[in-house]
Amino acid sequence: ALPSMIVVGVGIVPTLAARITDLTSGRYATRCVGAMNLAGIAPFLRKLWGGDNDLATALQLIADPYTWLIAYGAASIGWLLFMSVPNAIAMFKSIETEILVKRLRTRQEELVGEWGPGIVARARDAGRGKD
Repeated sequence: ALPSMIVVGVGIVPTLAARITDLTSGRYATRCVGAMNLAGIAPFLRKLWGGDNDLATALQLIADPYTWLIAYGAASIGWLLFMSVPNAIAMFKSIETEILVKRLRTRQEELVGEWGPGIVARARDAGRGKD
């Protein structure tokens, strides 16, 4: 377990940093960064477990800049997801709301055309409590 823990310990640093700096109530930054960070470490753990699972192989893996690039690059993608996905969802929800408002206004105009303009005044009076 020691060789695996060495690889994980070195590779998981971005997740620890996210955990320390994450102030969101659901720890969403930690979740995004952690998941991507683990995905970045997984191929190297597989390489370690598929071959010689010894200290020399673990040290060789963490000495390789490619390992750092993949593990930390995956963590940076987690940060990117954490920062961009909520904004993208908010933008789509805003567009969806605008479309709904336009659809309701069109339906409102159809109803006014069907019932006459007096229906608007009656609806406004009913909303104020006047019958």
